[in-house]
Amino acid sequence: MKKFFCVILFLCSASIFGQTAEFCHPNYIKNISTKIIDKLTTTEIQFIQNSTLQLEKNWLNENEQILNNRVIINYSDFLPILEYARDSEENLLSEFQLERIFLIYALNKIQEKNTCVSTIIDKIIEWSKENKKALALRIEKDSINGKYIPTDLNDAIKHLDLKLADEFKSKIKLMTEEQFTVEGHIGIGLRVIRNGWELWGKSRLSNYFENLGIDHPDTMSGIILTSYYRQLIGEPIDLESQIKEYQNRLRKNPHFTKKEFPINVKDVEFDGAIGYPEFKEQKEWPSVSFFRSINGEITWIYSYKFGWKQLTKEQLVEFDKISVYEIQAWLEHLYKSG
Repeated sequence: MKKFFCVILFLCSASIFGQTAEFCHPNYIKNISTKIIDKLTTTEIQFIQNSTLQLEKNWLNENEQILNNRVIINYSDFLPILEYARDSEENLLSEFQLERIFLIYALNKIQEKNTCVSTIIDKIIEWSKENKKALALRIEKDSINGKYIPTDLNDAIKHLDLKLADEFKSKIKLMTEEQFTVEGHIGIGLRVIRNGWELWGKSRLSNYFENLGIDHPDTMSGIILTSYYRQLIGEPIDLESQIKEYQNRLRKNPHFTKKEFPINVKDVEFDGAIGYPEFKEQKEWPSVSFFRSINGEITWIYSYKFGWKQLTKEQLVEFDKISVYEIQAWLEHLYKSG
């Protein structure tokens, strides 16, 4: 019985350490890091070799900036890392954090450090947990950097009203809603709302909007400005319709993560979008999104109405020749032709 128990213990230990060994230097991570390093110049490699490797929590340091955008990493490359992170009770690593793991592994390889990828992942997970704890405390604060943070939309309207002079309020009443929100986006929207109320850096006000499904600071400030204007001139705020309008706009102008790419869309990254009218006098234009390969070639497009489409070079040349007012017809012809 004792001998049998020892055999079981040995097999379990071998399995555990086998998994660890396999995830120390996985071939697919080594291959991706080699592709990154192969694209560096001798000067860039020497710079990294001679620098002190000090990794930051949130931003790319100078070494990482050299390595960035050398290869395109697909979502499928993240899956083994996410599986490891799940076992570590941290399965919410962002795609930015996941890509950093590959860059840090390449950095260590250049500096001839035999650091296991699991060690790098553990460090990223540690940072992620620290950030979440700090964020949980931050969104509870009623003031940040000595500035009061409103609790919700009504509180934001109240405190925005207190900040504006009566003379300026009189001028606002003479504007249309669109005039005020467009002009206010850069002035009041930037200075008082987005920066002053920490919508970019996270606050209890940004958390309030995120719970409503609004995740971008520009949209948050836009809703605050629109709502303030409507209350000032005695119109209903109608927050529900504002949220629906945002959701409709997002549907027509989506922002994809790699996780949302179809399985056959690989080795590309978002390269930008072009808005176009579907009909005359359309206020909110949808957009067609472009996705490029590492060589800069546009190979895929996405339209909310038609979906994903792989482009040939000839089709891309055609697109470059048309105006924005011809895009709708061009898309219809492109997708119908198969």
